[in-house]
Amino acid sequence: MKISIKLFLLFLSFSILFLFACKDSTVNPIAETSFYPIGVGNSWKYNFKDYDSTGALVYEGPFDETFIYARMKDDQLVYQFDSPLNPPSPDCCDYRYYFQNKNDGVHCLVSSDSTGYWIYDYLLYKYPCIENDFFTNGRNDYDTTFVISLNDTVVCDVGIFECIVYKNITRDFEDTTFTKILGFSYTYVAKGLGKVKYELYWNNSLGEFYKTYEYSLVSYTLK
Repeated sequence: MKISIKLFLLFLSFSILFLFACKDSTVNPIAETSFYPIGVGNSWKYNFKDYDSTGALVYEGPFDETFIYARMKDDQLVYQFDSPLNPPSPDCCDYRYYFQNKNDGVHCLVSSDSTGYWIYDYLLYKYPCIENDFFTNGRNDYDTTFVISLNDTVVCDVGIFECIVYKNITRDFEDTTFTKILGFSYTYVAKGLGKVKYELYWNNSLGEFYKTYEYSLVSYTLK
């Protein structure tokens, strides 16, 4: 799939941001495993749309996200998540992205194959949750994710789903006031199915937010 230079730069900024988000994290017994179906072979096919700052569609095409491998961390399984939208690895390291269900929801973890270290572990989707819940992540907890709905209806090619909606606000980690917002995104997650839809809005040179890209579910396989 062709991905624009614009997207590459966005992913690179995410990679730099998360590089410094290291935290000690204790793996707890899983309280709820049916929320997000994490397992080797589970996959989702999406229709991806990329827009320029005027709102014009510049690219449309398919892409897949899949759990391809499982490994142990702290005596529990974590699952490698393969996606064309994963931030690129820096020159120094070969990063691998993993998901894991924990007591407070779904975590994303990153390891460096070249060093053998775990780089970071952050909460991606809080669950169980209530409306107006929020949690922080990113470098020095600059980013904030809000639970803005528990039952939003999403229509996509594969069906109609009731979703939890997470709004993530990405702040400029060079801004010590914590007030400069680079962009925000909406992630729509259906219980027992996973991510159904995603929308990213980014700041242009005029300080206006525009939809940079979005994708919605076309088909899925759960094993």
